[in-house]
Amino acid sequence: MFVDMLNAQKKKPRDLSTLSTGLMAGAPCHQELVMAAIEKLNMKDLLVMYGMTETSPVTFQCFSSDLPAVRSSTVGYPSDHIEVSNCNI
Repeated sequence: MFVDMLNAQKKKPRDLSTLSTGLMAGAPCHQELVMAAIEKLNMKDLLVMYGMTETSPVTFQCFSSDLPAVRSSTVGYPSDHIEVSNCNI
């Protein structure tokens, strides 16, 4: 969806000054895509989230106060009441 939005903005630029946020989740979010949405779509408060159906819709998320570098290179922090362990199989 964000790829299509970026392509549409490239083909026919629109005033996006009132746009400020969005949620990116559901698939791996490439750092370049996250940064392009922040910069070219004016989504300065874009959040990246991650979750599995088995654990709830969202298990990890960033905060809008996180630096863009953090939001574009991680899935954020575990939600409250979530225990995360590192399994080496």
